[in-house]
Parts: sequence; structure tokens; C-alpha cells
Amino acid sequence: MSDGSTTHTVAHVDSDFVKVTESSLLIPVRDLKGNVAHVNVGRKVASYLNAKVDVSKHAEVVAAAVVTAAMLGYPRKGKSGRSPGGPLDRVWTDHIALANGDDPKDAMDYTSDTAPQSDHILRMSGRIQYRLADK
Repeated sequence: MSDGSTTHTVAHVDSDFVKVTESSLLIPVRDLKGNVAHVNVGRKVASYLNAKVDVSKHAEVVAAAVVTAAMLGYPRKGKSGRSPGGPLDRVWTDHIALANGDDPKDAMDYTSDTAPQSDHILRMSGRIQYRLADK
């Protein structure tokens, strides 16, 4: 991802987590019913989606954000004692913005956490693209 090469990432549910092939980070699954895994998202994710993402693309962007979150980890500078890029318990608006091709700074208008975004998140602005696999 960072050197301009194409990365093909595969995500799958492994027990109670979404596991992304090229990442050591896991995204907790809140509920698993059949082929549907529910993951925790930040409180303001719905507001961001409704304001910035066409409703027909919500599921696609959230799926891409799960992969983004697993690849990039915790998106803020350590106000809470967590390390940027470290483990996380939910998908943040920062991940949604990146997955939608937006500047992650846009997410700051849709967050209740005022900690500044980490440099590794800001550097990814405009550098993440997703394409759905052919069905």
C-alpha cells in the first residue's frame, strides 16, 4: 500500500474477529449470523455515512473500512494511552473516510473524540482505493 504497489487483501471471519490476511490486527465481531458479521463502529459513523456516502454504497464503504481499520489500526494520537496504529475495538470515522476516498480530516467533523489524527492516517489521504470483486 505505501510503496504504490497493488495489494490484494482478503478478509475473513475467524472465530470472533475479522482477520485481514496481511495484518496482525483483528477487528472484533459483535455478532455473527450466517454469512453476516456485525462489527462495532464509532458513534458518529452513521452520521458520516449519511452525509458523505451515497446510501447505495454504505455497505461497500463499511466493508472497505473494516479492511482499512485492520491495516492501519488506531487512528489517533495517544490521548487515551493507545498507540497510533495499535489494536482497536471498532471502525472509526477516520477509516470510513479513507475507505470512501475522502481526506481523513473530513472525519474530524463527525467525531466525539478530539484527539488529533495520527500521521500514519493523514499520510494515507487519497492513497486507498477499493474495488469489489466480480460476483
